[in-house]
This record gives sequence, C-alpha cells and structure tokens, in this order.
Amino acid sequence: MKEFKPYQQGSVDYFCGVYSVLNAFRWAARDFKLLSYTQGCLFYQNLISFLLKKEMFTRVLERGTPDDLLIDILREADRYSRKKFKLALNFECPYVDTEKSVPEALSEIGSFLEREHTAWIISLYNRTLGSHYTVGTKVVGRRVYLFDSCGGSVCHTDHALWGPKIKKGDSAPCPPQG
Repeated sequence: MKEFKPYQQGSVDYFCGVYSVLNAFRWAARDFKLLSYTQGCLFYQNLISFLLKKEMFTRVLERGTPDDLLIDILREADRYSRKKFKLALNFECPYVDTEKSVPEALSEIGSFLEREHTAWIISLYNRTLGSHYTVGTKVVGRRVYLFDSCGGSVCHTDHALWGPKIKKGDSAPCPPQG
C-alpha cells in the first residue's frame, strides 16, 4: 500500500477544523474508500462551500472554527459522504463537560480507537501554537498518535488538563505551525 498521509493545512489559514473532519473521514473509511486527490479536493470544496453559505468562511479563515460550527461541519460531511460514497459518519461528543481525569478518558478513548473504522477529533491548545483541531488514531499510555494536518505525529499528554470551552471570540496569535 502506498504511504498514507493526512492532507496538510495551509500556513496562512485556520482551516484545521475542516481538515480534521476530512482526515477523520479518511482515516475511519480507509478500508472502504481511499479518496483520490480529486475526490479529496471535491470533499474539501464542499465543506468550504458550506462555510461560505453559512457566512462563516472569513471567520474560520482568520480565527478558526468554534466548537458548535465543527458539529455543523461534521453534519455536512455526513450528508456529503452518504451521497457520494454511501458511507455514514456517526459522531458524538462524550467528553464535553466530563468529570473524568485525562488518564481515565484516554484509556476509554484508546479502547474506542482499537475498534475498526474509528477516529477521534481532538481540540488541542498549546501556549506556543494556540488552538488546533487534529485527528487521534491510537492511544498508547499517555501518547496519542495523530493523523494531523500540520504534520504532527504524536501528542504527549503527560501534562494535559481539561480546559475551559473555547469562547466564540477566542483566537490564537497565528496559524498553528509544526
């Protein structure tokens, strides 16, 4: 099998939310449907058109994707993948407002990711990089392996904490790099 890499986010935008949805689909559906370059571009263009219709394109371009909009993007991706590929996207947000510790949640998420056709969209925040959506594919101990639009391969969670929800006006100082 050819090397399988995530699509990469541009260096001057905050479209990691769109890329995380597209890459989560690609990861979870890889046994059913490997997207050609053209199919990937059309899927991406559909999600960008969705943002334009919702008049959210400029907001996402400049400041990123609010959590509630990510849910709307997932719904749109589900509609698109059902229509184009006959594949449904099932998603949930089980760790919003959780009382579980990070190690407890990671253990559960790791078990979930061991099942076939699964992926985990993670919202990370780092003081250096700002906020970033990425895709988790496997958990080993306190390491989360990534299928990331910025090229990251692993997230070490030794010092991870649950943070407050990101407010609509919050933004990072620059697009995530590295």
